[in-house]
Amino acid sequence: MGHDFKFITSTAAYDSFPQGKCIPIEFIALLTSISFRDTHFLLELQNFANGEPDTIPYVVRMRCNNDDSKKLAKMTITLLFQLFGIDTPERILDGSFQPENLHWENLTFVNCKCLYRSSDMRYSVVLDDIKPLKTSAVLDAALNQRRTLQGQVIFQIFQNLLLMDQKPSQFKFARLNSYNIDFVKSIEKIKALGKESTKAAASSNPLFVASHLRSPVESQNEFDSQLMGNGGSLDTLGFDPIEESQSSVDSCPSQQPTKRLKPSSSTLQPNASAAVALGSKLKLVGRMVGMFPYSDVKSPLQIYFVPCDWPSLEDTNLVPDVNCLELIVEAGSRLHELFTEVHKRPARFTDILKQESLPIEIVRTKWKLRDELHSSYWALRHIEQEQEMLTRIQRLPAPSSRSPRDPFVLFKELVLDKAGDASYVRMIALLVSCTFEPSDYVGMIFTDFTQNPNMNQKTPLDPYLIDFDNRLQEHEGIRVFFYRNNFGEFDRKLKRIYGYSLENMFQPKEPGVKAGNVTHKGIVCKLLLKVRRYDGKLNAIVRACEPLTTDYNLRYEDERTHLNRFFRVALERLNWDSISRFKGSYAKCFPPLPDCIEELSGPQPLPNVLQIDNIADYEVETASDIAQLNQVQHETRTLYCVEGQVLALQHGDSDAFLEILITNDVISTNYVDPTRILRIAIPGGDSLRFFFSASDTSHQHIRNLHNLVVGEELCFRILRRAMRITGFQDKIAMAMIWCPMECTLEELRSQTIHSSQRKLEEQDSVEAFQVKTETG
Repeated sequence: MGHDFKFITSTAAYDSFPQGKCIPIEFIALLTSISFRDTHFLLELQNFANGEPDTIPYVVRMRCNNDDSKKLAKMTITLLFQLFGIDTPERILDGSFQPENLHWENLTFVNCKCLYRSSDMRYSVVLDDIKPLKTSAVLDAALNQRRTLQGQVIFQIFQNLLLMDQKPSQFKFARLNSYNIDFVKSIEKIKALGKESTKAAASSNPLFVASHLRSPVESQNEFDSQLMGNGGSLDTLGFDPIEESQSSVDSCPSQQPTKRLKPSSSTLQPNASAAVALGSKLKLVGRMVGMFPYSDVKSPLQIYFVPCDWPSLEDTNLVPDVNCLELIVEAGSRLHELFTEVHKRPARFTDILKQESLPIEIVRTKWKLRDELHSSYWALRHIEQEQEMLTRIQRLPAPSSRSPRDPFVLFKELVLDKAGDASYVRMIALLVSCTFEPSDYVGMIFTDFTQNPNMNQKTPLDPYLIDFDNRLQEHEGIRVFFYRNNFGEFDRKLKRIYGYSLENMFQPKEPGVKAGNVTHKGIVCKLLLKVRRYDGKLNAIVRACEPLTTDYNLRYEDERTHLNRFFRVALERLNWDSISRFKGSYAKCFPPLPDCIEELSGPQPLPNVLQIDNIADYEVETASDIAQLNQVQHETRTLYCVEGQVLALQHGDSDAFLEILITNDVISTNYVDPTRILRIAIPGGDSLRFFFSASDTSHQHIRNLHNLVVGEELCFRILRRAMRITGFQDKIAMAMIWCPMECTLEELRSQTIHSSQRKLEEQDSVEAFQVKTETG
């Protein structure tokens, strides 16, 4: 006979159930952890009211006290893990099987049907049926089925997750395996619906009222239950969670969303944003698309931002005031310090910078050109979650500082004392495999992808990189030994990070291999090793081992240098398709895959963009409308000749870039319209060396150029180029710049000489005419 299950919205419903009766219940929640207890599994499920772990979560027992129930339980958990895209360990019916924080990698929504029974102030909730809910299904329910009780619960859980996403917690939407552009759009719609709902204090929300139950404690009696509280009544709970009517659900207020700043669309629109008066302050909401390539700590930064009420960015060619705003982050400011860290370690801030609706504050600021001459730009003054970003930045020692005591080495640099004396070294490496035989220690293989043929070691254990056909090279792994007392602490750290102990992470083994390979987890560690020669072989004992997650702060410059070098080499050595199969695990220690090689090793040397192969391939035009030139959004085959007065130069302390600012406006006041300023860019590297005809550039070169051209009327042949910038979103972002073709310092010097001669000739003609007039 089937049960008539009553749908409940939280564990607060338990207080209203009669003692001694079996109540069939149904609920929807996020599956967060599972633990094995010999005769049963305990499943913990949460709603995360107010963006925090529930005081009284759902704790459900799944029996496995005989062969049939064990087989069924194992099959159920395996299927759940497969459907949620979670790696399934080999050992499930084992006390070490205790995966935690399952929702960190996937939205683990489930629909549970259970049998609730209570006696003597204790209760038990036994699983009858469990159904995993696909991400697409729960998103649809939150958006389109909110008039049903199930849809309202799912919608409210999403509101709670949005709150948790904004807090300093491990849960971030951007870290989920399902994170993509469609997912982000759905989350933004759910967020918008939350804003439209009636705002009320979370404590008055009848869907997730905190009950009077105490924290769950597993008992030893037949119920394996949790302690009940003092019996909250219907009056204290405010509603009957079983008999709740549809009308009361529809009218219940939703949790108050985080306050957002609204864009001032009436004053800031494309092609008009530069006309705003100096000193104007605006609050906007939108997306940070990227940052112009970083120069140095003394140079302003350029951030590209698209307000929410502007047309969506059809392509990634960024043109300020046309499809985005260019925001200046002034040198020496707190935000400049923040974005300097973003440049160094972008992975630490991805979850914030990828937001579709990021509130910011900007101000129209004076742009000093020369003397009293000035224009204006938008300066970035504040971003929401700025404090959160700053808290992630640890004050670091000066770049020259090194960590104390034991040196950092690559495996290829390791040298043993011939006399057999021990020494201590530190390394950063990937955990490849391990074995628990013999039982008095744990043997492991690490690699930093360097080779040391001088190290005599035992045969490596299961030495492949994710896939069997991608083997470690000979002498590429270092074998270390972990004493059991030290290993326990390391294993507990891994369990907190990955949800499993190390022994439960092994990939399927090759025949006859006693070790287990874990390279699919991407475990990167900082090791302190005691090394010496023993019986002619390397003897490396682990004294300390720290998993280096993406939020782990390395204090010293030599540590960070080794880590960046490790990632650069590792991501060249590992198969990216293989990593993508385990991206949830790899995201814990590795930076994001897109563009990560470039981010870690720095931008590739820029080619010379000031030269063209054959001018006959280009159409040549004379241009006089600088404002129109500033709106060109794509590369063209048109070479424009433009003439104007040089207003100023922009450059950094490094040789990263040089800009020559010109205008052909008649300058009648101290203010120059920014839309009438053409920025002619010479990227660093080969282009800048070509321009100066020098192997490198120096401050003296810049000073000579400044003295030569500022204030002069010069002609440039320019071509529109797309320059890749540091992108904050999933797509590659390009900034459109104007480059001077076949332009060198000597060519400009020649122009100034001819200009001076022409002016001198004109002056002589005027003076001669005046003399002739006076004598006539």
